[in-house]
Amino acid sequence: MDALTNGPWIVFDHFLTVEPWIPQFNPATHKIKTVVAWVQIPDLSYEYYDRRLLQTVCSMNGRLIKIDPRSHSGSLCASGS
Repeated sequence: MDALTNGPWIVFDHFLTVEPWIPQFNPATHKIKTVVAWVQIPDLSYEYYDRRLLQTVCSMNGRLIKIDPRSHSGSLCASGS
């Protein structure tokens, strides 16, 4: 499960999308429906580093998955379709 949520994964300077396995998977016909992205908000003032505020910002394009508690730059993970 860590591989699905602890990204972003970058291989040879390209983002790697990781999804749960699907039986009879065919890459030629598979459509990506959701993209998970790490978003950084540089120089975000501490008073704006609030989960509700970040959820509101994320809701404009998707859904908040996780906030990096160690980040002082407002790094967060969001998914959108």
